[in-house]
Amino acid sequence: MSEMTYLLGIYKLHDKTQYSLNQLSYKEAKLFKWMMAEYQAAASWADFQERTAKPIVEAAGKAEEQKRKEGKEEFKWEYHSLYRIRFDLLRNVGIRTGELRGELSDMLS
Repeated sequence: MSEMTYLLGIYKLHDKTQYSLNQLSYKEAKLFKWMMAEYQAAASWADFQERTAKPIVEAAGKAEEQKRKEGKEEFKWEYHSLYRIRFDLLRNVGIRTGELRGELSDMLS
């Protein structure tokens, strides 16, 4: 039996980097959906940082471990799509709340 997937589209970072969310595993997609709910609920940059940092770093670290088991030594957890997206959302929270200057990224398409 194959693992269920979510069709979530494309996430676009502020630097125009794009990630296909359809490539996420089921667990990663659930984590992304949770992170988006946290983004919507965040009252501040620090609030979002505190609630999302640990789960996302742990998930990215597990992905790095798995890639290394598969012989892909070049994969680093800091480049995992969920980690990069969380960083972009963190930036967007700060902009949305007026704590940071800048333009919101395009996010989902």
